[in-house]
Amino acid sequence: MRAAQGLTRVAALRSAPLARRWRRWGLTAVSFASTAMAATPLSRTCPIRIVSVHLLDAAGRLLRVLFLDREGHISAEPHYVPRDEALILASNEQRVLGPQARVQVL
Repeated sequence: MRAAQGLTRVAALRSAPLARRWRRWGLTAVSFASTAMAATPLSRTCPIRIVSVHLLDAAGRLLRVLFLDREGHISAEPHYVPRDEALILASNEQRVLGPQARVQVL
């Protein structure tokens, strides 16, 4: 219990300047995170992912957002893919497309 209290105090001290700045601007911050959420690995909470492909122009600006299906084909509609397959698909597609795209697993 003491360790948790110490961590809370340290976290509060680090965020104090930011909180003061937000109060000056009239903003507030609300956290919906719980300790149970922090302890649960993301892969257990949602084993299915979407792989998005962000096509970029030469200056790096976003042109279009597309998605990968389970076979690795690009389409306009999102497809749900198991997490392990999604990570492999994203990695391979990023290698193929190179700097003209940003591939993300959502």
